[in-house]
Amino acid sequence: MTTATALERGRACFTRRAWGTACHDLSAADRDSALEPADLERLATTAFLLGAAGITTAAIKKYEIYNKFSYISTAGGFFLEYLEEKTLPAVEILEQRAK
Repeated sequence: MTTATALERGRACFTRRAWGTACHDLSAADRDSALEPADLERLATTAFLLGAAGITTAAIKKYEIYNKFSYISTAGGFFLEYLEEKTLPAVEILEQRAK
């Protein structure tokens, strides 16, 4: 996938609110070349919405946009697995105790 294709797809997915695909494609475009400010904001927004702290903090550091964010979730992996309805040990224990 070329940078232009990834960028265009990322923008389109962002517009459709397909956050996961937008984050993936915008990240791919950013690895190939620096994003413009509007695209960087899209990437950071999708990463924030997905709870992808690693992507969010990398973008913040790379582009020095510390003043744009006041909070970053550090439980993104857990959250994404929960959304995918995977079995999570802590949730399973809580559900068993609730019975």
